[in-house]
Amino acid sequence: MLVDEDGNVVMNAVHAGIAAAATGNAEGFKDVLGAAGYAAGALKADATSGGWELNVKVDGEEVVGDDQDVLMVTVAIGASVGGGTRVAPEASHSDRKASVMIATALGAWDRATFAADLRRGKHVDRDDVMVLHGTQITVESADPDKTFLVNADGDLGERYHSRTWTLRPGAWVCRARAHQRGVNIVSAS
Repeated sequence: MLVDEDGNVVMNAVHAGIAAAATGNAEGFKDVLGAAGYAAGALKADATSGGWELNVKVDGEEVVGDDQDVLMVTVAIGASVGGGTRVAPEASHSDRKASVMIATALGAWDRATFAADLRRGKHVDRDDVMVLHGTQITVESADPDKTFLVNADGDLGERYHSRTWTLRPGAWVCRARAHQRGVNIVSAS
């Protein structure tokens, strides 16, 4: 699991940028459109945002600085989110690393093709996408007067100036009682 500096837990994925904005925008549409409300929120986010001025560090190394805006930052320990979108196809709960996907597709055509590629899990092959792996990921606003939204495991969080998530491999264990007939249960961690 991932844990931020306030002790908030992420079991699968956390997003900043357009994915968090889409979740925020979907709130107004979900009551009317149901699950399609997220798509409506994403369209609204795409139409109303030009990119986010975010700095990103992975294990202390700056990978996105002040000179580059981003469309989306995802930190994931699971490969897919929502309705099965494989946002971090290489992510695994067992490799002891979080996958960090950073998209910098900012032009209208680039954003549209990124969205299509994301739905097919092909976005990681693009020149405007970086995929990194690490155990401590920091995302912060490049502008001290601006904040950004966070979507953690599908839930819209607060606005932050900076967030750091640290991977805690083996921090949880799932145990089940064996069935009477002697079924072997293996603990997952």
